[in-house]
Amino acid sequence: MNLSGHKKILDAFAGKRVVVLGDMVLDEYVYGATERISREAPVLILSHERTVILPGGGANPASNIHSLGGVALPVGVLGMDRAGEQLIEIFRKKGLDTSGLVTEAERDSSRKVRVLAGGTNTARQQVIRIDYAASEPPLASTQAALMATLDKRLQGAHGLIVSDYGHGVMGEALLRYVNALPKRHPRLVICVDSRYQLARYRGVTVITPNETEAAPAAGFEEYHERDLPGIGRGLAKATKAKMVLITRGSKGMSLFLGAKRLDVPVFGSTAIVDVNGAGDSVAAAMTLALCAGATPEMAMQIANAAGGVAVMQAGPASVKREQILKLLKSV
Repeated sequence: MNLSGHKKILDAFAGKRVVVLGDMVLDEYVYGATERISREAPVLILSHERTVILPGGGANPASNIHSLGGVALPVGVLGMDRAGEQLIEIFRKKGLDTSGLVTEAERDSSRKVRVLAGGTNTARQQVIRIDYAASEPPLASTQAALMATLDKRLQGAHGLIVSDYGHGVMGEALLRYVNALPKRHPRLVICVDSRYQLARYRGVTVITPNETEAAPAAGFEEYHERDLPGIGRGLAKATKAKMVLITRGSKGMSLFLGAKRLDVPVFGSTAIVDVNGAGDSVAAAMTLALCAGATPEMAMQIANAAGGVAVMQAGPASVKREQILKLLKSV
């Protein structure tokens, strides 16, 4: 592995402007110690220890773009509520421009609450997750404001990440807008990370699904290892994406580039702490690497390392260039 080349690309992340469009989510982690069984119902009673709030959904790749040295420009919809205020506060503390976040009075901000419990001397484990998520498209006026904001943000941008978690932001209007971008901005690196409607995007630079997202998008009801070539090439043909990067957990990643397939094993330990948000770190690193002039293979290696760093941290991780380089050196 050409580490000097990787370092050069990582250094070139600095100043790259990446717009992040999609479903902005507040991730809330509630930690508690188990005390006893309730007399009211057969459930645990937890003694609250602490609550941690982190950027989730599309807010996580934006946070990763920033921590990797790029300039993140988040564009999305928030409700006029406490969760929306907290997410804006997180961004502002990081020094991110929040003017691309449009508020809608009657819409709830997307929020995921994870409750983690354990005994006095044991690790905390997630026992339940509660989702507060809008699923309807934003109002027509909100969508118009988003597209006007995108027009401004994309001027001078090097890349765009579409973070589509299925919370309604990426409706028909914005799908058409994104699908028209490859012709309008042919030099723009466009990365799509979509959980439920991946096959509806067209002509982007790279799509970054995991195995369980890629298989149904390519028309495979069930996923088997032997189906991977058909899934990758099927997605490339259906979406006309230049690259299809499929993340495969402990098996690493596979990149489909025309008729060519490149595989890379997992970097780092397989003793995973938390997979939440790892795909966002992969999308951010892959996009920045391509913006910085990396070859597809080198970009995949850097993205793989970013994912390896992310899964070793609890909650959505904001990966740093130094962590990626350190992991690459250990391979």
